[in-house]
Amino acid sequence: TALVLNENVGVPNKELEAAKVKIAKLDAANRELGNQVVDLKGKTENFAALQGDVNRLNLQVTELEGQKKELKEGLEKLRKDMAP
Repeated sequence: TALVLNENVGVPNKELEAAKVKIAKLDAANRELGNQVVDLKGKTENFAALQGDVNRLNLQVTELEGQKKELKEGLEKLRKDMAP
């Protein structure tokens, strides 16, 4: 005798199909979320790199402001020394 197994035993066909559709939708949503995570990681890395650039530029600005102050002081001293 042959034993025939039926996947649908105890589960109506409509419920099984509905479950398959729901699983497919959840799989698609999961893939979309995975893509968003990858995108956000990339954006985070870009932001960190840009923030590093901003920090370096801020340091350069601070250094240049200090040099500017020194040059102004030197110029004032020269003007005083050259005054009659």
